[in-house]
Amino acid sequence: MQQERRVGQLNDAELTDSELWSLLQQNKCAALSAVFDRHGQTIFRYCARRLGDRSVAENLLTIVFLETWDRRTERIEHGTLLSFLYRIAIDVIAHRRRYLRRHRKALDSFSSGADCASPEVDMSAAISSELLMECLDTFLALPHALQDVVSLSVWEDLSLEEVAVAVGADVETVQVRLDRGRRRLAEGDVVFRRSGRVL
Repeated sequence: MQQERRVGQLNDAELTDSELWSLLQQNKCAALSAVFDRHGQTIFRYCARRLGDRSVAENLLTIVFLETWDRRTERIEHGTLLSFLYRIAIDVIAHRRRYLRRHRKALDSFSSGADCASPEVDMSAAISSELLMECLDTFLALPHALQDVVSLSVWEDLSLEEVAVAVGADVETVQVRLDRGRRRLAEGDVVFRRSGRVL
């Protein structure tokens, strides 16, 4: 009752993520708003970096939190609520990629050999970070599984355990993917830095 009253009064700063998730599981809509206020900007930043387009990221952010509501009955047994949100974001981005591939194939099937404009986003156009601009091509050449691990570990500063929850893999697999991603980036002569750190 006390948790519900505090969310109802929008005093969510006093609530932990676990308490907010518990309220979500009780179908309290105010708790979803509180989760969005607390973590929405972080998830938006992640989507924008992965997609290279802030407007697309805004659209996907809405989908991420709709999915969060739909999946509110799930238990977060390991990691954190934020790790769970990253996992949903990864799923939403992957779904968009599949849609774009199907859409492009459909366009190609009706093109009769003519050049068709690709529905893919120009991923370099909207990236604000000069450093990311320099290494974007090499990063995007990585398999998606490696992109997920490298971006969560480097950009978002998640621990191996938190990354494991986000990508749905064990810690050992995450470590292998992270090491592989680092090698691939190094082979591409990319210096991948975050806050002065070098991969």
